[in-house]
Amino acid sequence: MEENRKPSHFCALVVMRLPDAMECLAADAGATVECLVIDYRKAGGSIQVKWAGGNNNEKETPFVDMISTLRREVLDELGVEICLSDKALSGRIIFNKEVSREHKKYFFFVSGDEIVGKLRKTLYDDDGDEVLSPPYWKEAEALAREIFLSHRPALINALKFICRNFEQTRAKYSRLLKTA
Repeated sequence: MEENRKPSHFCALVVMRLPDAMECLAADAGATVECLVIDYRKAGGSIQVKWAGGNNNEKETPFVDMISTLRREVLDELGVEICLSDKALSGRIIFNKEVSREHKKYFFFVSGDEIVGKLRKTLYDDDGDEVLSPPYWKEAEALAREIFLSHRPALINALKFICRNFEQTRAKYSRLLKTA
């Protein structure tokens, strides 16, 4: 390993389309949460479902901050932009992992209404050795069985975040609901 190697990072975006209040009321078994994902195939390899994201690989690009890496990868792989400010987005890390002293992974969370633009509709050839499908929405429960293993903790943490926020909202108004 090189002594002068700069730290690198991988950044990915977890986008979830959340049910609105009316969907939750109408659903017998609970409303569906959908996730925006892509199919990834390395040359000669099998297909894996993953979040949009990538590295700040210093061989390909100058060293950049995490948010810039995330925004670039999301635009390249999904075709959309994130509406949140850099400051707001930096508070949306839902999972991170230190792979080595020089390399860390960060997963950020946004809801479907926090992205703008039209989803990419064509295959994306990433430097000739990787091919990505157009992005698509997949139900979270089914995704849990199919997502790339190292991306699964981000899915679990995003679902916990959503459930915790629903519980906090319910707890906030539970006393009011009991008196009604």
